[in-house]
Amino acid sequence: MASGNNTSLNIQQPNISIFDGEQYEEWRVKMRTLFVSQDVWELVENGYEDPDDISTLTLAQQEKLRENRKKDAKALYFIQVAVSTSIFPRIIGANRSKEAWDTLKNEFQGSEKVRTIKLQTFRREFENLRMKDSESLQDYFSRLMELVNQMKINGEQIADKRIVEKILISLPEKFDPIVAVIEESKDLSTLNVHELMGSLKMHEQRLTRHIKKSIESAFQTKLTISSKSPEKEHSVHEFNKGEASRGGRQGRGRGRNSRGRGRGRYTSERFSNSDFSPMKCNICKRIGHLERNCWFKGKPQCHNYKKFGHIKKDCRFLDNQQAKFSEEKEGEDNMFYACQMASEQKKDVWYLDSGCSNHMTSNRGIFVDIDSSVNSQIIMGNGSIVKAKGKGTIAIQAKEATKYIRDVLLVPDLEQNLLSVGQLVEHGYMVHFEDNGCKIYDKRDGKKVMANVKMEKSRNFPISFHYPRYNALKVEVKNESWLWHKRYGHLNFQSLRSLQQKEMVYGLPKIESKKDICEGFSKFKLKLKLKLTFITKLLIYFQFFTKFNTKKDEKSG
Repeated sequence: MASGNNTSLNIQQPNISIFDGEQYEEWRVKMRTLFVSQDVWELVENGYEDPDDISTLTLAQQEKLRENRKKDAKALYFIQVAVSTSIFPRIIGANRSKEAWDTLKNEFQGSEKVRTIKLQTFRREFENLRMKDSESLQDYFSRLMELVNQMKINGEQIADKRIVEKILISLPEKFDPIVAVIEESKDLSTLNVHELMGSLKMHEQRLTRHIKKSIESAFQTKLTISSKSPEKEHSVHEFNKGEASRGGRQGRGRGRNSRGRGRGRYTSERFSNSDFSPMKCNICKRIGHLERNCWFKGKPQCHNYKKFGHIKKDCRFLDNQQAKFSEEKEGEDNMFYACQMASEQKKDVWYLDSGCSNHMTSNRGIFVDIDSSVNSQIIMGNGSIVKAKGKGTIAIQAKEATKYIRDVLLVPDLEQNLLSVGQLVEHGYMVHFEDNGCKIYDKRDGKKVMANVKMEKSRNFPISFHYPRYNALKVEVKNESWLWHKRYGHLNFQSLRSLQQKEMVYGLPKIESKKDICEGFSKFKLKLKLKLTFITKLLIYFQFFTKFNTKKDEKSG
């Protein structure tokens, strides 16, 4: 503004969020949007070249350099004012925006390995996420999208189709009718997430309206019965009693009060001896409505999956019901661990699992070495807790050589062998998912393909390993006297027999005298004899040389 002869410079500065060390990802997204709006994001992300000698540049290049310097200083200023005083010392020495930006990124976002571990955690939460019965659709959608955004921030590419499929399979049972309609009438590959949520919210509103209406009706009826006079209550009781004896559902009853005669209709489903009992539908077996108001009335029911909207022969869960889902019990849905029930355990089949933190197997016989002192508890994806009884290394036979998988947990109660993707990456392997399968490369061996895995219909990745055979030779000692002779450092048999007879050693068997010469001692005596022979000859040569020197000195003297 201007006041009199004084002129002040009015600089429009955008409203910038201050970063204090918390919620870095949110701050990073906001700052990126700010940089894009100010046309400086490319400089922050990639930097620019600033030659020492600008005399060789053309006028256009010099003008471009001045413009880049100005934009970079502007971006650096935005970063400096967007951090708190406790964070500012970390970037105080940065002369360019890219340097300051990368410093904060490396410290608060972490390395690629850290982001990968975070992403694995978010993937596990995404697969296990389910809507609660007491939760509203909007709350569940907010919870789901928050998790999806965290995955996207850490580098995950999630298409709308995957989110739509996740929503449909994670809804509670009360949404089954609308889910069946959407799956039959909509193309899930082109269905938008917000369009899906609109349809689901309309269904939720209808359910809420029906439940509220039923509750209000039941409450008003109960209130009316409670406020009746004792004479009226007796009339209702007699009516219900007579109605039950006739087996009818509805009837007409008469009652008399102080104001005259009254006439009314009563329903035996709603009243029993003046006490309210919840309404229960005989079609869907749910509480809150009657048969005439049931959503499933007149619709076919699958005898295999116990759901409405289709019959058994059209059931899409018939062939792979156990492989794709757990039994339809509330709170026990799990997408990966359900495969443990699908078939009998195959000890040579492993399943790639991105949510598993450790390799795990129940087959003790495939371990090359194992440390049985390792004991820990493991929480499975379905909430169950199993115990690990050891950790060791297993050997698998690849095409060209034997490969070793280390840090494998022995879990006796595990029904399937699990191969952790994160642990493979940590140990120098590279897992690449593409199309309908994945490949495992050994980066330590020139990125050679160790395994090529095809995805099953149940969306699992099974690997069949072949284990090399290690033949163990059985050693049998026919004579224990020779065994104890060697154990005591080739002690003579007479001394061994003395130890046994005087019971100086507990557990020492009866020792028999042997006239044979110990093979090991014979070799030792031979070496000793050779050494003594060599020393003897050396002494003879030394004496001869001494005499020679003596005679030489005498002649020269």
